[in-house]
Amino acid sequence: MIDCSVTGMDAILSMFGTEVQVLIKSSISTADSKALRKKARVYLSSLMYAKNPEEFDIKWNEFRQCYLVEDILFYTYMLDYYYPKREKWSKAWREGVQFHTNNLIESWHNQLKTHYLKRTRKHRIDYIVWVLTQVVDCAYRKSILQVFHGFEDFSLTKEEKKRHQTAYELDDDTAAEYISIVDAQKSFKKENVYYEIAVREGVLHSCTCPDFYFNRILCKHIFLCNRVRDIPLYRASISRLAQPVRPINEADNDKIEEICLQELRKNIISKITSSVDMLNRTLLNMTPDQLEECNQATQNLNNILQNVIDPRNAVRKQK
Repeated sequence: MIDCSVTGMDAILSMFGTEVQVLIKSSISTADSKALRKKARVYLSSLMYAKNPEEFDIKWNEFRQCYLVEDILFYTYMLDYYYPKREKWSKAWREGVQFHTNNLIESWHNQLKTHYLKRTRKHRIDYIVWVLTQVVDCAYRKSILQVFHGFEDFSLTKEEKKRHQTAYELDDDTAAEYISIVDAQKSFKKENVYYEIAVREGVLHSCTCPDFYFNRILCKHIFLCNRVRDIPLYRASISRLAQPVRPINEADNDKIEEICLQELRKNIISKITSSVDMLNRTLLNMTPDQLEECNQATQNLNNILQNVIDPRNAVRKQK
């Protein structure tokens, strides 16, 4: 439990009451106790790291069948306090999310308190605001400018160093062949597969490959484009701390395309809903002639949508 966690304290008080005591069963040896904790961690880890809701349901049924017999109190506690909020603590409902923990935030808070606030707790609020706006922000911007102009080197993570090495192992001719244009690059492993590299404000901003999309680290395609085209790297939106890296497979390209299509559908539905609401308000103030014109435009739009959904409709009309 995190120190001073309100959620953790509320859970303990709700479960055990105001008088919390540590109960030790003398009949359970130390080895048995470790075995029980290890078994519980295995079940809880399988629930936390389930890949999708279907897998979570399977793991939950296994957990239920085990602890309904062995420890009904533990199962009841999980069922009452954690199962209703499973979307918030299981990875099954967070596909494509960059981080699954707040440890990086706590690490940054530690640096802030140590290097800028000097571990003093008696600062006034105006001094804290001044430090954040005039010292911390300026130091962050200064670091970005130094890296951008080459006065300071990037601190690559372990996984990024591997990708950097892969990009620089190629000879100059092969490296140039992999890049067709500045913002499109050939896949290292698959033929006829190209990824787009976004160049924003003169820097390499992002790549459409699965490695960058899921892991949010500098991929080998960005390093190769930086090597061949000599375009600076962009690091402001990527964490510099070590983080777990997701293994990439060939099916991830199709998965990224499906995610993009889902986002596009949501965007279109949102725009249509907004337009319909605006149209409802406008229709109330229209004259009869304007209503007739709007009706004709609506029919034309409906015909276009039907042709898009089923192109055979347009062929029938032409016949």
